[in-house]
Amino acid sequence: MLQYQSGNLYAEQQMKSYIHSSLIHRMTMLDTTRNFDVSSKLRNEMHAVFKGKHAHLLHEAMIPFYEKYIHLDSEIFDHSHISLELEISDLMKIDPYIGQWFENYDLLDVVGNWWLEETESHYNIIFHLMKCVLNGGYHNDWEKLADDFRFRLLSEVECGTPWSREVYAIMNGICMIWKSSADESEKMQLLDKMKGYWDFLKYLYSVMFRQLIGCNYRNFAQVANMIHFRSAYHPYAHLFYAVFVERADEFVKGKNDQKKIEEHLNKIASVMESTPKSDALDALCNLLFPEELSEYLAKHRPKDARQLREEIACLREELGETTRQMNQQVQAMADTMKAMLEASVPIEEIEQELLMLDYNEAIGVFKQLNTLLLNNKAWMNNAGSIRSKIYQLKNQSKGGDTYNYASGATHYDGRRTLNIKQKDESNLLE
Repeated sequence: MLQYQSGNLYAEQQMKSYIHSSLIHRMTMLDTTRNFDVSSKLRNEMHAVFKGKHAHLLHEAMIPFYEKYIHLDSEIFDHSHISLELEISDLMKIDPYIGQWFENYDLLDVVGNWWLEETESHYNIIFHLMKCVLNGGYHNDWEKLADDFRFRLLSEVECGTPWSREVYAIMNGICMIWKSSADESEKMQLLDKMKGYWDFLKYLYSVMFRQLIGCNYRNFAQVANMIHFRSAYHPYAHLFYAVFVERADEFVKGKNDQKKIEEHLNKIASVMESTPKSDALDALCNLLFPEELSEYLAKHRPKDARQLREEIACLREELGETTRQMNQQVQAMADTMKAMLEASVPIEEIEQELLMLDYNEAIGVFKQLNTLLLNNKAWMNNAGSIRSKIYQLKNQSKGGDTYNYASGATHYDGRRTLNIKQKDESNLLE
């Protein structure tokens, strides 16, 4: 039950009379007067009441209008002149009791009676209403509602319309935001972003839920074409692309669909290559689709230039570390063989140890030994023969290369080839 501030009985009666005989009377006449000065003066007076101690009286007087608004009553929304609609929507923003009042209604029942037509104003109405009641302190079980609206949306596949699906998609999104751990301010920002980008997000919802939402298209190839066609969508095309590629086979219904889908995907891939990617919607979309989207992005999002440069830098660092470790091993082996020779181990045994290595390892150690044993007569007398036998190892290997080291060098190459190739995601479905 709504709780209001009490005040002087006489003053309340006077205010109540003023509200009903003047404010509400003039409000009912807005669509007939169509006078901006009249509506502006009325708005200012009503704002003043809502800011004062008698706000509850104006709230009670406005309830019949609010009820028509939340039920999308044609008496409010089907006028050619929208003064009344605008006045109600404006007052809902500042009514301190709007959220508490809305808790009297079963949200699932209210939403289930909404029937959206192909007009932008209708989805804007939903966002506006929910923002007003949420700002007004409206509470609910958002976890349960998110699941309920998701179930209703999934149930719309067979019998729903693009516009009924749009209702449930929007409500599912709002509930997903409100059940998150973000603070109230962040949630409002996310809600505003969802509303502002709904024209794109409805297509993302379409491919996520495998049904056409908020559009008159006949198939998903047309949806993909719209993503390519509208330049405003291009910075966020990676989100749509990742999901669409993952689920493309599910959208093929006729014999011509496969080719059309492949063509549109190639166009979107081309757009992504030429348009800087924006991550402005990434956080919101990961919140709306927490289970699927990050997985799909990881699998199918083409890497941009920055990511490729970072990957190359990482590989270069890893390769450098590997080379450093190998050089240390080569040096250690050469030092050990030098010690063996100085300990009077036969040169033939040193030779056999070298020939047990593969060509690249053997030639690396040999060259290090050459540097270390320049003054060893036994080594120098046998070095030419040992080198020839090592070169024979090269012929036994597949495509080994000769590595030329400067005298005293400690560099070693283990026949490792770094092949960096950019994957062409546009041909994924071919």
